[in-house]
Amino acid sequence: MKPARKWLWITDPWSTLDHPNDTTLRLAEAAIQLGVESHWCDFKSIRVCPDGAVRLDSHKLKFPALRSPTSKSASFQIKAFDQIHYRVDPPVDLSYLHPLQMLRIADQSYSKQRRPEFVNPLSLLMNASEKLEAHLLPKRWRPAMVVSSQQTTLLEFGRAEKIVVLKPMHTAQSKGVTRLEFRTPAQIRKSLAALDAITFGFQQPVVLQRYLPGIRKTGEVRIWFADGVAVASVLKIPSPDTFRIDMDHGSTLASVRTAPPQFRRLVANASQAIGRLLRKIGARLAAVDLIDGRVTDFNITSPGLLVGMEKTLETNLASRVVEI
Repeated sequence: MKPARKWLWITDPWSTLDHPNDTTLRLAEAAIQLGVESHWCDFKSIRVCPDGAVRLDSHKLKFPALRSPTSKSASFQIKAFDQIHYRVDPPVDLSYLHPLQMLRIADQSYSKQRRPEFVNPLSLLMNASEKLEAHLLPKRWRPAMVVSSQQTTLLEFGRAEKIVVLKPMHTAQSKGVTRLEFRTPAQIRKSLAALDAITFGFQQPVVLQRYLPGIRKTGEVRIWFADGVAVASVLKIPSPDTFRIDMDHGSTLASVRTAPPQFRRLVANASQAIGRLLRKIGARLAAVDLIDGRVTDFNITSPGLLVGMEKTLETNLASRVVEI
């Protein structure tokens, strides 16, 4: 993306951010270094005012300095910015969606010439499901999975696979991810109880995905994309006592260069297929995860881990992303 005059970064409340490792702040820092005026906004300040205008409170960011906004905020309409990054973390619930709906109302009230660019586009953030986007890829790039709220459908898939990974539809960062087993009557009863709880009595769809044993061998690959171009990739290695990737609890990063050549070729081929899809759906920024060469997750709401990738690869990725 070519630097514009004035950018806005919308995130969760300032006090909740992991400042040294936050991808949004790192991208904002790179933008400022390239001469882009950057502002930050708490998504909770987005509001529809009595006069019908949609306004928000933003703080101007300054670097290099302590990672804090200026002490005073100012009220703006979104037309004050050239580019807006809505990077609120999942869960994708009503508190995530309602501010987007207000921003959409504001956006639609302007002529095309006055509208800021949203990264990622509002329509994508509001309508896409990160757990379903893999189904838009050719079958060879996605693991066997089922998405349903029906007990019979989930049970049938579990029995066929024996071991599956349960994923809630609206979360991220491995929250709620569980391994379920269906090999014995006792395991089936336990797994059905877990499904009953997480689907609220088989009312809310969830993902059951084939368990991929490569997570214990080579780990999970994180590929960062900007405008459909693979910027960089790393391996995410789970801690020895779990199959989950959790960077806050023992998971580590390693260069993909440490993987076998055949595995690296697989990642390169997958990157091309994923890049084509990202360009098709209009996702400007994304981070996509793969296990055993199969796409397990799309991250288009607030793709992260960029700071950790920079440290692992010893390169400035944020500037490359901002400059595209």
